[in-house]
Amino acid sequence: MTIDHTASLVIGALSGASVLAMQTTSATPPVNPMIGLVVPIISAIIGAVMGYAVLKTTVKTVERDMGLLRKDLAHVYDLLRGMSDRIARIEGRLDA
Repeated sequence: MTIDHTASLVIGALSGASVLAMQTTSATPPVNPMIGLVVPIISAIIGAVMGYAVLKTTVKTVERDMGLLRKDLAHVYDLLRGMSDRIARIEGRLDA
């Protein structure tokens, strides 16, 4: 499981447990009718923070991978240029 799956499962489990706790303890009407919005608001905040963290980590990973790709392409370019020079020398010797 990746961090995405683990975070989603933890958030879902915490939200479900919170809603269950609120429903089982609300045999009497709650003091404040807005109390029912607390869990969804907290879940949304946690979800937004986790989503931001996952995106930030993904962007850093992609940036690192792109840097490595640039190095690899530069190496391939150098190899091709070297091969081109050697082939030109060989052709010059064959023409002579």
